[in-house]
Amino acid sequence: MPDSGVQFMNEIAAAFPGAARVIRARRQEERGDLLPHMEMSDLIWWAGETYASSQSLDESSRHARRELEDFMRMLEERFEVGDQDVDNLIAVSFLEGLAQTRESLPGLRRLLGPRMLAWYRKACEGDET
Repeated sequence: MPDSGVQFMNEIAAAFPGAARVIRARRQEERGDLLPHMEMSDLIWWAGETYASSQSLDESSRHARRELEDFMRMLEERFEVGDQDVDNLIAVSFLEGLAQTRESLPGLRRLLGPRMLAWYRKACEGDET
């Protein structure tokens, strides 16, 4: 049975077709090796592109916005609720990766839920409050 990080990435792929394409591409590139941290890092850029696509008022933009909000909600719901592998996957490969984008993806930081935002501020911005 795959570890919980791999299972979580499979859940993301099942829930979000755009993310599934990114995950599938990574797995093909890695010749079937399951590298959930690499996959999650790749999703930062997918989320950024989805965010950019969500900024208009047309139906495809509204769909992109819903997909991104649902994705971010899924991360928040699974973060710091008892699964260390999933916590590490989200913290290291998504939140720390997001911090490294700095100016490239500021809109994504505004979509972080309260637990992820608190972790991000403490670990990536040095905010101890």
